Amino acid sequence: MNVPFQGMYQGETLECFIDRHVRPNYEFLRRCSSVIDRVVRIVHLHPRYSVSQVIKGGSLGKGTGVKGHSDVDLLVVLNDFKTVDELANQMDNILDDFSVYLSSRDGIRFVGRTPYTLQFQMMCDSGNDWHDVDLLPIIDVWSTWLFGLAGGPTKAYKEMVKKPYLRKYYAKCLCKLQIEFVKSRPCRVKDLIRLIKYWNKTEGVCIVKKSFRVSIFIETNDTNCFFCDITGKMEKSNIAYKVIGICLNL
Repeated sequence: MNVPFQGMYQGETLECFIDRHVRPNYEFLRRCSSVIDRVVRIVHLHPRYSVSQVIKGGSLGKGTGVKGHSDVDLLVVLNDFKTVDELANQMDNILDDFSVYLSSRDGIRFVGRTPYTLQFQMMCDSGNDWHDVDLLPIIDVWSTWLFGLAGGPTKAYKEMVKKPYLRKYYAKCLCKLQIEFVKSRPCRVKDLIRLIKYWNKTEGVCIVKKSFRVSIFIETNDTNCFFCDITGKMEKSNIAYKVIGICLNL
């Protein structure tokens, strides 16, 4: 009899399979935590920028990491810019400055960059392996003021409509809300997200293009499952529902 997932043993329960083969183990999480602590300390000491906080993002921040496929994503919240327009206008300079600054530190080697992130590797404390790190400079667009009557996500969403050329910058700045939403879900839901991501990667079925779209899935009835991305666009996925069915029934 064929097993439903690659790497699963005959007769193995789904819980045992997830724990053994899908969830990141303690040692991996410990190494990631060590890398994150080192990057946070270094970033806070940048001589040119005032760093409010560094937020652990990506699958590790949401608690949906998959063993062997979880990089370290860090959102660096800067105090130096008041608007997303300012951030966008200065992004190239910000990335250049952080690139030069981080290059001066031991145990860091650069991989590349995108218009929004620096991509580098940091050596673990053990000195035996390297961890991939993505660093994203952002500003706080989620906080409110005037007793909660001004600012916040509502204002950010309105600005995204008025200024479509800044939507990707706003999306990066709003990642904190994605992280908090998924992080607060029950463990069983997060294991389901892990399993779908694992299945998507090992089978190459390409259910979705972005992992966050896996995280926000909406079961609408007994036969269909929909994924919803940050823009609110929904797409149907009967394949994904079959995986969900396996998770709920095994």
